Amino acid sequence: MTPDQNASLGQQPDLDMAHIEALKSEFADDGGTFFRKLVLLFCKNSEDGLKVMRQAVANEDYLVLTQTAHSVKGSSLNIGARLMATLCASVEDLATERSVIGAAELIERLEREFDLVRPILQSLCPAEES
Repeated sequence: MTPDQNASLGQQPDLDMAHIEALKSEFADDGGTFFRKLVLLFCKNSEDGLKVMRQAVANEDYLVLTQTAHSVKGSSLNIGARLMATLCASVEDLATERSVIGAAELIERLEREFDLVRPILQSLCPAEES
């Protein structure tokens, strides 16, 4: 489902906007460059992490699944994507218990949430100066 389709269904991501605004304010002196880089890094790492988690589930690679879910959870918390962090914690818990039962569904939910989170975070970034 595309972000536009999710928006038309009234789905909103679980973002901690107060945390995001605090991040933006803390680094406002640089014209938003740091925040923009933080968002780009979060998006790239999340995208890559979701792919790695899918593959780890398919391979029943519990160590990679645990490490990757933990990493994406941390970056989600840092940027204020609360539901993503919660879903990653659930995937991490499953992997720690050496189980992938239900992990694919959690990762699908993670992907849907990321599809909602990404455009909102990107819209909060100031345009790059040329």
